[in-house]
Amino acid sequence: MLLKETEIEFSVLFGKLHTNSIALIVSNEIKLPINFGKYPFSIRAITKGTIMQKANNNYTGWADIGLSISFDLKPSSITDYKGLIKKKPPIILEN
Repeated sequence: MLLKETEIEFSVLFGKLHTNSIALIVSNEIKLPINFGKYPFSIRAITKGTIMQKANNNYTGWADIGLSISFDLKPSSITDYKGLIKKKPPIILEN
């Protein structure tokens, strides 16, 4: 089920800047995993809003919106397909 695997992150940042003014940043990210055959990928939606205090108690702000598609590369699928990665045995040092 798609909603069961969905990841949602939310953060609020508030603080004082080096110019002795204050700022508020609110952001969230939603990750929707999608299985397309044997190739899993995910769609990420990112939003961020910023409000900052300027001189003379004026405020400014902006909003960012982003959308990305990420493809999950698993090392086992790379080695099975291309044989690119060869694992070396661990080195054990004894005293």
